[in-house]
Amino acid sequence: MIDCDLLLEILVNNIRNDLVSFQSYLCKKQKKDILDLLTELNLRKEEGNLKEVLHLEKSLSDIVDKKAKIEFEKLKNFEVLHMEKITPFSTFLNWLNRVNLKVSFVTFET
Repeated sequence: MIDCDLLLEILVNNIRNDLVSFQSYLCKKQKKDILDLLTELNLRKEEGNLKEVLHLEKSLSDIVDKKAKIEFEKLKNFEVLHMEKITPFSTFLNWLNRVNLKVSFVTFET
């Protein structure tokens, strides 16, 4: 008969090893997926398929954003507010804030 403490220790050790193996598998799969996307992107660029190129670039951008978000969340003092992407529009709104103008002055031309 196996001692309860020994059984628990073996069980915890096996679970830990399985988790590490699974994390390693996920990292390798993610790297492979990124490489596959880059290869596909280069092929589509050579073909001149702009619609497919834009779709693949968006997929890569989403992956990079997710990875960055995970890394930022690991930081001790991270706030989700700081995850906003810098865009020309957000820069313009920031400028409006600095010059004390209101957003109601912003007009969109079509």
